Amino acid sequence: MSATGDDRATVIEAIGRIADRSALAPLTSALGSDDPAVVAAAGIGLGRLGRARHPLDETAELALIGRSRDDAAPVRYAATYALARAFVDPASPPPAATDPAVRALRDRLTDSDPLIRAVAVSGLGARRAVPVTTPPLVERLDDSDWRVAVELVRVLGGASGTPETRKALLAYLARVQSEWNAGRHPVPFAHVLLEGLRQLPESAAEPKTRAFLVATARGYADDPPSRRPAQLQLASAWASCLALAALARPLSTVPPGDALNDPDVSLSQLATCGAGLVPDHEAQKLTLEVVAARGGSDAVRRLAQLTDHGDVRIAARAAELLPGLWDKATAADRAAIGEALTRAVTRAESGVAGAAAEAGGPLLAAHGKVGPLAPLADAIVDRLQSAGDDAELATTLLGAIGKAKLDALPACQALRTDPAPSLRAAARTCVKELLGEDPGPAAPSTSPPTPPVDPLAALSGPRTWKLTTTQGDVTIALAGELAPWHVAAIQELTYKGFYDGLVFHRVVPDFVVQGGDPTATGWGGPGFTLPSETGSRLDAPAPEYAAGAIGIADAGKDTGGSQWFAMHGRAPHLDGRYTWIGAITEGADVIDRLQIGDRVVRARVQ
Repeated sequence: MSATGDDRATVIEAIGRIADRSALAPLTSALGSDDPAVVAAAGIGLGRLGRARHPLDETAELALIGRSRDDAAPVRYAATYALARAFVDPASPPPAATDPAVRALRDRLTDSDPLIRAVAVSGLGARRAVPVTTPPLVERLDDSDWRVAVELVRVLGGASGTPETRKALLAYLARVQSEWNAGRHPVPFAHVLLEGLRQLPESAAEPKTRAFLVATARGYADDPPSRRPAQLQLASAWASCLALAALARPLSTVPPGDALNDPDVSLSQLATCGAGLVPDHEAQKLTLEVVAARGGSDAVRRLAQLTDHGDVRIAARAAELLPGLWDKATAADRAAIGEALTRAVTRAESGVAGAAAEAGGPLLAAHGKVGPLAPLADAIVDRLQSAGDDAELATTLLGAIGKAKLDALPACQALRTDPAPSLRAAARTCVKELLGEDPGPAAPSTSPPTPPVDPLAALSGPRTWKLTTTQGDVTIALAGELAPWHVAAIQELTYKGFYDGLVFHRVVPDFVVQGGDPTATGWGGPGFTLPSETGSRLDAPAPEYAAGAIGIADAGKDTGGSQWFAMHGRAPHLDGRYTWIGAITEGADVIDRLQIGDRVVRARVQ
C-alpha cells in the first residue's frame, strides 16, 4: 500500500467498511503500522468483519491481542473492540480460561478508559466466557461508570450468566437500588437498575429473586415515584413496572407473604404501574408480554383481539407476540393467530402492518403457507402492492416474502428498479431467495423525488439546535456542511414545531436515545425521505459515532426523515452507515438521564 499518514488511515477505514473476507489481510497488515490512527482504523475494520460473521485468523487475533495493550487508548479500544466483536461459531465449545483472546479481554476489565472496560465486558459475554472469568467480572461490579455497570448487568444476568453470577447480580442490584434511591449514585445509574430488572423475569420463581422483586415493587407502592425528585420519577416508575411485570409471570404455586407474591395481584397492578409517568401504552405492552408468557387459549384470544386496537403501538406489540404462542396452540388457536396476523398486515398503519409481516415471515417459513397461515401469505403479498411510497414497510414485506418463499416473484422483480436504494436492495435479495441465484443490481427506473427542503439553508441558516426536554436542556452543534439535506430538514421541521412534545420512544443504555417519531412506534416520519449523507475521516469534523454524537435513524439508504438519535458511547459500526448531523455541546448529562417516555418540550434553532 503506497498511501501514507492520514491518507493511509483513510484507505484502511474504507477497506474496513467493506466488511468482506478479502479485507482481512490488509487490515491485519495495517495493525503493524507505527501510526496509531492507521492501527485504530484497522482494529475497527476487523471488528466490522466480526459483525459480518467473518472469523479472524490466528495472525489477526494475535496481532489484536498485542495491540490491546498499546499505550494509546484509541488503539487499545479498537483492538479490544475487534476481539469483542469477533465472530465465534455458536457450535464451538465454550472457551477455556487460558484462551488468549479471553485473557486479553479479561485484562482490559481494569483499563483506565471506561469505554474499553465496557466493550471488554460485552466481549466476554459474546464469547461465552463468563463461567471462566466470573471472579474478575464480579469484582468489576464496583465500577463507577454506569455504562460499564450496564454491560456487567447484561452479561452476568443474561444468557451467558451462571447461577453464581446471577446471585452476585441480585445482591448488586439491591445495593444499586438502595444507593440510587438515596441519591448516592448519579441519576444515569437508573439504567443499571432497570437493565437488571429486565434480566429477572425468567428467574422470578426463585425465592431470593422473588424477595428482591417484591421488595422493589412494595417500596415503590409505599413511596410512589411521584413523591421523588423530578429527575428520578420516570425511572422510578419504570422500576415499579418492571418489578411487577416479573412478579406477574406464571407460577405453579403462589408463595406466601406479601400480596404481590400472587401473580394475579401483580398483573392487576401492572395496568396502572406508570402512575401517569410511564406512558400508558408502555405499561400495556408489559402486560401483553406477561399474557404471552402465561400462554394458552386465553393469551391467544387477548392478543388476537388487541391486534385491532386503536393504539398502533399496542396493536403492533400484540402482533409481534402472537407467533410465540404457535407451537403450543390448539388448532382453533392457530386459526385465530393466522386470522389476527392477516388482519394486522392489512391495516393502513405501517407500524402494525410491518410488525405483523416481520413476525409472520418466520412463522410462514417454519410452518408453511397452508392451512390457517394461507390467508396471511396472501395478505403479505397483497399488502406489498398497496405499500405505496413507504420504503420501510415495503422492505419489511419483501423480507417476509423472501424468508417464507411466497409466490410473489413478479412483485419482487418489479421493485428491483425502484428509485429507493434500500427497496432495490431488498427486492434483489427477495429475488435471490425465491430463485436461488443473485440477479445482480439493477438501475433505478426514475429519479427519487426531491425532498421539500432547501439544503442551502443548512449552509446559511442557524447551526445550533436547542432542545428543552423533561430532563433538562441540550444544545447541539449542527454540521450543515456535512449533511445539508438533513440539517435543513431539522431546521424546517423545528420552525414548524414538529418536534415539540414528541417522546423519546427508544432508549438502549450504553448505546442510543432515539426520538423524532410523531407516532412513537419507530415507523413514523415527516412524510418525506432524505438522501443519505454519510462521511469519513476526510471530513472535518470527522463524523464519528462517539458519546454525544447525533445521527439520523433510517431503514436503509436514503430513507432518513425526522427520527434522530444521540449516542451514549462509542459505536464504530454506525460510522459511514448513518448520517451524522452534529454533536452535543451542552447537556450530555441530560441525554444520559433520558428514559422511554421522556419528551422534547420545545425545540428551536438559532
